[in-house]
Amino acid sequence: MTYHVLLEPAEGNALEAAAMERISAAAGPRPIRVLGPDACGEHGGLLVAFQTAPDARAFGRSADLKIGQGKALTARLLVDTGEIMTDGWSVESWAAFWADPDPAVARQRLPRVVADDVAAYWPASETPALGKQAYIERVLSLLALVPDLRLSCEEWAAHGPSVFVRWNGSATFDGETVRFSGVDRILLDGPRVRENRIYSDSPIFAALEARAREAGTAA
Repeated sequence: MTYHVLLEPAEGNALEAAAMERISAAAGPRPIRVLGPDACGEHGGLLVAFQTAPDARAFGRSADLKIGQGKALTARLLVDTGEIMTDGWSVESWAAFWADPDPAVARQRLPRVVADDVAAYWPASETPALGKQAYIERVLSLLALVPDLRLSCEEWAAHGPSVFVRWNGSATFDGETVRFSGVDRILLDGPRVRENRIYSDSPIFAALEARAREAGTAA
């Protein structure tokens, strides 16, 4: 089991990785892996991996510490498995992410698993999401609509570069807990997703499309 903690400058200013690593080491077990600002997006954060669970209270205290020029640091336990942040797509990383999806993790994970020219075809949407940024925005829109979405991989099969994942899902939608199912067909180009087709009759996808149309952009 691997635990990841995302450390971010509370004021949105990049901090030196060395200073942030010292804080992470002081606040929990010895880190086994540190990913610098390039891996953590525009926030200039630091993703730290631990083999044992860090002390959440210690990380809470870290948020009150100041590093140079009065810049504050926030810390948040993101995930409890190392499978999520691997380079390239895999069934294991898919299952680990969708078991408890987090928008912050999505922003870091998706650029590592999809091709630049990825195409995503989602239920109820007449137009695909084309390109890495559009793909990321679609996933983030879904998580904004149903923040407690959970998907479980029930079975999967592969044929050449194509992987099929049958999943069950649950989420709070229209004030009720709904359960639904679907299939993802993933077309890989090497380790990255070139095409993603999702098949499901859940009304969540129709609501996602309707919300996007109201905002003036097709989901």
